[in-house]
Amino acid sequence: MKPQISRENLRSATIKIGRSHTWSVNVSGEPVTLKTWSLEEKAILDDHDRITITNEDYNTTFAIKNAQRKVMIDEKSEVNLF
Repeated sequence: MKPQISRENLRSATIKIGRSHTWSVNVSGEPVTLKTWSLEEKAILDDHDRITITNEDYNTTFAIKNAQRKVMIDEKSEVNLF
């Protein structure tokens, strides 16, 4: 079965500075798929102290805590969060 993403929980969110937010997304398909979160076509790394990405077989979760106006996408790129 080809991979499919349940977009039911994928909604834009306005996060106030200092607040936290979590997106949890169900994924289906066989074999179990590789999951990558991205922003502006760049993979988001979870090695940041404010970002946690958890991948399970049929679910992926992206959590941000202590939101700020900017977040590092990789060692060279910084993206504004609105």
